[in-house]
Amino acid sequence: MKYLQKGWKKFSNDKGGTWFYWNAVSHHMSLIKIYRKMFKKYIDKSGKILDLGAGRLFYKKEIKKFTKKYESIDIKKTHFDLDYIGTTFEAGLKESSYDVIFCSQVLEHVPDPLDNFQEINRILKKNGIAIIAVPFLMYLHNEPYDYFRYTKHSLRKFSMESNFEILELKEVGGFFGFLGGVFAMIIIGVSWRIPILNWSLYLINYIFQNSFLFLDKITQNHKIMPSNYLLVIRKR
Repeated sequence: MKYLQKGWKKFSNDKGGTWFYWNAVSHHMSLIKIYRKMFKKYIDKSGKILDLGAGRLFYKKEIKKFTKKYESIDIKKTHFDLDYIGTTFEAGLKESSYDVIFCSQVLEHVPDPLDNFQEINRILKKNGIAIIAVPFLMYLHNEPYDYFRYTKHSLRKFSMESNFEILELKEVGGFFGFLGGVFAMIIIGVSWRIPILNWSLYLINYIFQNSFLFLDKITQNHKIMPSNYLLVIRKR
């Protein structure tokens, strides 16, 4: 397993944020497609946006297509270009500072979900928007800091209790998308450090990932087994 994880990590480091990364896993394909729609819909060119839990800044290039006022934060130094390190409170982010907060695949690693929703509310401007995605079907990752899997009901509950208006709450990907993630981790994890074989198996994986997308589409299983939820909320 560690060999697979190292291979996948090398692939992510090499290709993170590029076409090859977004198309390596079917639920990545679904997420980046809907993120681009949300960025276009909710980010104003003059707006200030915070990439919360930005990791290795995979989304920076995409977000900066819509605004130049991009800032990033993570709990530790995951990239040399991070603007802030630590929690939003530790970093001293001021109340009502941002027009949009983007938070992708982060809240499952946070021990106090309601506190985080309230903190997002605190640093958003009035009528500010938060674009949040969380996994529902996902293997254990980033252990031991993998605490939760959210349902649409819990996301609705935390939003309402934190004084947010829910604008959008939808399923992204399905059961086959989850299988696609496992398949990609195995295929790419095994092969990525082996020249020639890596790109050969990447192509095979790409074909399979599109097949997984097709299976999710025709079975419509995402209503009860989504791979991810997308939540868009507005501060009241």
